[in-house]
Amino acid sequence: MAKPTSFLLVGLPHAGVPQLVASLDQHRDALADIGVRLPARSADEAFRAAVELRREHRAWALRRKDVEGTWAEICRRALKHRDTVVVGQELLAGASPDEIALAVDGLAGTKVHVVVVAAAPESTPAIAVEPAPSASATEPFAASAPAAASDQPTASTTESSATPTPDPSTDPAAAGTGGGL
Repeated sequence: MAKPTSFLLVGLPHAGVPQLVASLDQHRDALADIGVRLPARSADEAFRAAVELRREHRAWALRRKDVEGTWAEICRRALKHRDTVVVGQELLAGASPDEIALAVDGLAGTKVHVVVVAAAPESTPAIAVEPAPSASATEPFAASAPAAASDQPTASTTESSATPTPDPSTDPAAAGTGGGL
């Protein structure tokens, strides 16, 4: 029998992960009918799980006991059924390699896919789906997405420019600009 599948949504800030998760939550019952479960009971629970994984409870003015065990409880619910599960929170985008390993280890026994959601300001988010990094991964989630073949930015895009730089070899108007600052 095939392993169940888990999708871990990771979004860069302002990429729309909270809206995506809220939309999934709004359709929780319909998704369950087709074998897709959302093990986090609320956006707050997913937030507390991300804070726990990132070990940032103090930065969010929370006590350790406010977050302790939240990720484990979500994972227990995820593993309870053999359904596909979807869980995510944008705070996970800045996770360290150790934090990534902790998140993925909690979903052991499932085929984990990391879904990186990224967008340039004032644009439609682009989504890249990649298999989860192994526990020995050395890069944060944000650096694990492949470059997209289109102009749409992904998590691996480090810089974007609103206006393309002219190429003197293909643009005659740019040929005489000299390239100085």
